[in-house]
Amino acid sequence: LVIFDGIRFLGRDLKPVEPARVDTGKRVVLAVTPDLSMADALRARKKFAAKQLVITTLDGNWRRALKERSHGR
Repeated sequence: LVIFDGIRFLGRDLKPVEPARVDTGKRVVLAVTPDLSMADALRARKKFAAKQLVITTLDGNWRRALKERSHGR
């Protein structure tokens, strides 16, 4: 799982991730914020070499976690 908030890529632990370093041999789930445009989601997707990549939207729990993280909690 890689999270993209429109600015940065984060791992499941909400720590920064470099798209080029994500394992290309595994299926990658790219979770994006619901308000991210399709064009931005596709641009983010291009940064990954993974052959199997699924784009989905973040659910409420993940959005809350990102909001808390950005507010320094």
